[in-house]
Amino acid sequence: MKKYPKVIILHAQADNLTDGSNQKGWVDSLRHFLLIMLGQMTSQDVEVILRSEKDDHTREAYTDRNLLIPVFSAEFMQSELLLGALRTYLSMR
Repeated sequence: MKKYPKVIILHAQADNLTDGSNQKGWVDSLRHFLLIMLGQMTSQDVEVILRSEKDDHTREAYTDRNLLIPVFSAEFMQSELLLGALRTYLSMR
């Protein structure tokens, strides 16, 4: 049984905000879509993780078996923490 890498969606928290209702933001919707699509393609559970400014961004959080999807936005580009996390991931390649 093949083990698939984790998929990490790196995003600014502001990009996942809604109008205040209990609806999920669009980044949550992207995660849900990827879970369904990758699950159907692989016939296995694939782990899709959301990471924003509030999460762990140590080197150990980004192994070489992970796939990173950065969601570039104005907020992302202004966050030194998120840019640093992206640099950390890229330095491992």
